[in-house]
Amino acid sequence: MRKTLLYLLTCTLIAVTISCDEIPEDRSGDSVPVEKIELNLDGISTEIIRNRTFQLQVSFYPENATDTAFTWINSNPEVVSISDNGLLTANAEGDAIIGVQLVNGSKRAVARITVTPYIAENPIKTIIFDKTNHDFSDISDAPITITPTFEAVDETKPPTDPYLKWSSSNDFVVQVDQNGKVTIIGGGSAVIRGEAIDGGNAFAECTITVPGTAIKDRQYDSVGPQYADNYYKKVYEQIEIEVPIIDKNGAKTGLTEKQVWLDRNLGASRRATESAPGANDAYKDYLSYGSFFQWSRKADGHEKVIWEGVATDVTPVLTSVSNTQAEDRANVGHSFFIIGTPDWAANTPSGLWGGKQFTISSGAATDSQFANMSYHAPLDDPSQANNPCPYGYRVPSVLEVHQLMLALSGLDKIIINNNGNSVTDVTDKFCANPPYIPFSGNRANTGSGMSLSNNGVWIMIWTNSAQSANNGWPMRVQNTGNNFRVAGQQRGVGYPIRCIKD
Repeated sequence: MRKTLLYLLTCTLIAVTISCDEIPEDRSGDSVPVEKIELNLDGISTEIIRNRTFQLQVSFYPENATDTAFTWINSNPEVVSISDNGLLTANAEGDAIIGVQLVNGSKRAVARITVTPYIAENPIKTIIFDKTNHDFSDISDAPITITPTFEAVDETKPPTDPYLKWSSSNDFVVQVDQNGKVTIIGGGSAVIRGEAIDGGNAFAECTITVPGTAIKDRQYDSVGPQYADNYYKKVYEQIEIEVPIIDKNGAKTGLTEKQVWLDRNLGASRRATESAPGANDAYKDYLSYGSFFQWSRKADGHEKVIWEGVATDVTPVLTSVSNTQAEDRANVGHSFFIIGTPDWAANTPSGLWGGKQFTISSGAATDSQFANMSYHAPLDDPSQANNPCPYGYRVPSVLEVHQLMLALSGLDKIIINNNGNSVTDVTDKFCANPPYIPFSGNRANTGSGMSLSNNGVWIMIWTNSAQSANNGWPMRVQNTGNNFRVAGQQRGVGYPIRCIKD
């Protein structure tokens, strides 16, 4: 008798049973150890046709074995993939070693799989798109859907597999789903390709052009009652700036690199310019202030600022407040701005904007502090779950903000976490020139929480890094005193975000 974890089979071919490799096992404790594992490829051979799927079986001996937790082994995910439930998918021609291994490492079973080409009975000969070129003169036209038609080898019969694998040559310009729906991400040109999966190698392409360097807000195309006010119907441009590379002392090294930033704060209606609202008043242009985020929180509505009125008689309309800390930092579940506590969330991981936590008093950084100042997780990393920036962009690191500040100020060195970074003509250098950063101020997490402060007096922009369990690191530039620093501030305070391209 054996104990079997059974999965549904999807076809019937040759039954193959693969015995396990023997690994010295740990027999400690009162559990009944697994003496043998079998990976049963019942219904398939070790040669699998591309695009087919199969359910795997795993069997344990003896029947009363207790420590049976296991993980899947896969040497080549590009050739085959295995889901958590054991669904094997043949993705591409080639070889892979698959198998299972006990979590305790004592036993495993493996098999070599070869994926062979698939040719349908009546493959597609020709794919014809309803459009081969599309120019988005207005990005509000998006999304569009590309519709294919097919001609099979035997024209008297429909194709066996009338399906396509869709892809975009540049995901920073447009993305396409597996139904041919094309969504704009930013300005540029890209080719949408639809490729037959029936082994006949037929494909078709459509060239997409998005004028300029426009970049859509991450939630531009979102639908639902919470998006009815069109707050996220924002389109940004990108600005490239040459910045100095600096060392852990905050000094320029003589080398430079390029940074690409959005041209305005996230959520802003326009960039800060000298012509809005008046000459030399770019630094206090309220329409360039943007959204006010609590540190590491996603764009869930809490950050919204809507301006009502005309000319200089303008009032910010803010989201309502809550005095209850969120239990889930990744998903608060409401759009209230949380006040009355240093951190808006009860749990205190380093954050979900892809940064790391570090502390520093003033002056030079240690190697580990400098590494954390520089760190930004990959965009697909779980620590980027709350990233509110458009696709391909993220919240900047402390180091990237320091580089930008040096480039704009003209100083040769920045004193880390210190007010001694003095610069003249601060409003002109930071606001009237790229990347046009206004003195937007902040939203307090104390009192009523229903007003903005320091408008036209401070630049405040969040970085991705945490300073402590209650604080994040924002960049602060003072219009009065002409100095700037990156200093710890409570996570519950609302500051704007200026996104940087990854």
